[in-house]
Amino acid sequence: MTMSGAVLAYGLIVLLLAAVAARAIRNPELIIRLFTTVLIINSAVFFIVAGYSSQQIAPAFGLLGTMAGYVLGKSQGSGRGPEDSRE
Repeated sequence: MTMSGAVLAYGLIVLLLAAVAARAIRNPELIIRLFTTVLIINSAVFFIVAGYSSQQIAPAFGLLGTMAGYVLGKSQGSGRGPEDSRE
């Protein structure tokens, strides 16, 4: 098995463990954060191990970073936003 295959197998195992852990979580936002974080980290590691050059993976890392920023940056009742500034 190549290193890329091992990374994909490891990612699948981590996703299965996350699915088992997600059964106890009742908040859908936390479940989405859990799976998104696992997928982003596994995708980034796979791209690095697969041997892509920095020019080839730069757009993918930009997209993965955007996804991570969106999913992890938004939160329920964070206290930020125009609706909280009205009194």
